Amino acid sequence: MAGEISNLYGNNLYNYNPYSVNNDDFLAQQYFTQNPQPQGSNNPVFTGGYQQPQADTFQKSGSSGFGTGLALGTVAGLGTGAGVYFWGINPIKDGKVNDDLIKAINKKSLEELAIEKFNKSYAAKAQPILNTIGIKDLEQYDAVQKLAKAGKLDDLSDDIKKLLPDNIKTPQEAKAAVDLATPELKKINREKLIEQAGADVRNNYSLDYNNEKLKRLKNIEAKIKTLKKDATKADLEKFFVDNAETFKIKGTNTEIAAKAKSLADKIGTQEQLQKIYEGHIARRTSNIEAIKSGAAESFKDNFDESAKALKKEAPEGLKQAFKNFKWNKTLKFGGIAAAAGLALGWLFGGSSK
Repeated sequence: MAGEISNLYGNNLYNYNPYSVNNDDFLAQQYFTQNPQPQGSNNPVFTGGYQQPQADTFQKSGSSGFGTGLALGTVAGLGTGAGVYFWGINPIKDGKVNDDLIKAINKKSLEELAIEKFNKSYAAKAQPILNTIGIKDLEQYDAVQKLAKAGKLDDLSDDIKKLLPDNIKTPQEAKAAVDLATPELKKINREKLIEQAGADVRNNYSLDYNNEKLKRLKNIEAKIKTLKKDATKADLEKFFVDNAETFKIKGTNTEIAAKAKSLADKIGTQEQLQKIYEGHIARRTSNIEAIKSGAAESFKDNFDESAKALKKEAPEGLKQAFKNFKWNKTLKFGGIAAAAGLALGWLFGGSSK
């Protein structure tokens, strides 16, 4: 999985600083010290080199996240080759990748990246436990689990045998190790790790989320522009009280008033307040463009223009995103009847190809 995730966007990394882009909550900026990464540092959407552990990891439900096998099978032939253009589904026009395709790629990448982030977090939590029984990582622990369930060592494949630690070579030794590790591994709060991984991916890499945040920032900027350029600190204080919910100022009326005064003293002028939000908007906009650019370049790198199809070696996640895009476009451009015909033919003995 990790390899597929890494390659879904190829070598196109997002130049993204989560501290400056996503920490655009007004109060957070004023009350919390930030430690931004150096300007221009690379924060890739998908970090390669991590092998997804085979044991105690979060797995997606279902086979693909894009509907049933029947749906995928029936549309498989509709969007390949000239059929892509026949149905009005041109993925690249004038050198620009279709926006709906970019969204489909982003959606698929979020799903896979959340899994990778969970697996990394879980592996980090599990490692101290594994260290106590002489196991180097979850991949090796998976091999130990397989040995614990086997009748004898020779029942395992050579690849599994190679993964076993030197101190565990019999089913009895393996079972003893698993019995020690299992109760401790169960104490890891998997649900919390899943939630954290999902939130991190959404906040940093979701087009939908970033666009929603950008819309909110622009709405706040519009409110700020209603203030007079020569607004006094008293004007600012009243502005913050009147818009406490917008700026996430919470508490009793007295507490809100005190916080509003503190913010007005700190910001000072309408111009400074507007500059703060102009900066947030610029960074959020830049992040959106980086996300879209990464998805577009990944698709271009894996698309065979002459064949009008993805290359055979394209990452599986990218192929699934492209299938989803084609299915939606096929329905939009009238392909639903053709798809239904294919489905019926398949169900009643015809070929699925």
